[in-house]
Amino acid sequence: INPTCKTALRVPPPPPVLVISSFFDAVVCQPRTIDDAISHALTNLDYTLALVRGLRNPHSLRQYSISYLIQLFLNSLLDQAAHDVSFLHHAARCAGKLVSDEELWEVEVIEFSKFPGGLYALRDYIPVRDPKLSSFVYEMVLEKMLCELEYFFTHFNSNNSVVAGDNAIMSEPSLNKSN
Repeated sequence: INPTCKTALRVPPPPPVLVISSFFDAVVCQPRTIDDAISHALTNLDYTLALVRGLRNPHSLRQYSISYLIQLFLNSLLDQAAHDVSFLHHAARCAGKLVSDEELWEVEVIEFSKFPGGLYALRDYIPVRDPKLSSFVYEMVLEKMLCELEYFFTHFNSNNSVVAGDNAIMSEPSLNKSN
């Protein structure tokens, strides 16, 4: 660190070295921190475990932030949503409970908008007051949802589909057509 720089970043000191001794052995070790446990979980791509460990020890975090761990967890759920739609609804419920700051909400709204129906899954959880998002995000959500509705009705009405609630039930063409 440059001593002349007044805005130098503070680097935390390395963990202490412990010596555990007995009559026969001496073991030199370093205590593990919560950051080590989170790094291990992230190395194994276990984002749920990493988030749980971070939420249990938020004041001990030095290397990671809670919002970063939440973002990794939600992105892992959205990656799974590409194969199974139920993960999309699960990710929306988790976002509603976990995300609290404006910046992360905006990132997650954009991530959800990449999936067809993603904003419909998230619609009940998008904050309108606390935190209040930028007007661009609300306009983008409305525009994307209306475009999806327009596509849905133009595409499925031409195929004789019936809309029932949130689900579309497509009627199959009759195999026995009388001439």
